[in-house]
Amino acid sequence: MAVKDPSLSRTAIIVAGGSGKRLGGPVPKQFQMIKGRPLLMWTIEAFHHFDRSMPIIVVLPEAHFDIWKALCMGHRFLLEHQVVAGGEQRFHSVKAGLDKVKGDGLVAVHDGVRPLVSKELITRCFAAAHEHGA
Repeated sequence: MAVKDPSLSRTAIIVAGGSGKRLGGPVPKQFQMIKGRPLLMWTIEAFHHFDRSMPIIVVLPEAHFDIWKALCMGHRFLLEHQVVAGGEQRFHSVKAGLDKVKGDGLVAVHDGVRPLVSKELITRCFAAAHEHGA
């Protein structure tokens, strides 16, 4: 269970800007199907289950916005998240996500194609960030 310090807000930035060239296939890997849904949906869901009130910012290439919107509609994926255009390199994409964070607090930055992150790992990461001022 997530322990929440009421004085700190938390936000998750999920960066999913890759093209998936190394993996191959007809679509970028964040949109490839795993157990009937695009991989990115599983990642977003992991953070949502950790803290349903935590804002989730998904960073995608702007060229993928329509694809993502269609996938969300087609899979009835209704978990609230904000989609932001990424940049040329990962650094720029993370910065674009950080620019959308409201207020002060802790921010998790996670790779969109790593869906198996557990509540326990997210809890430990936020706790360590809080403890060490990261």
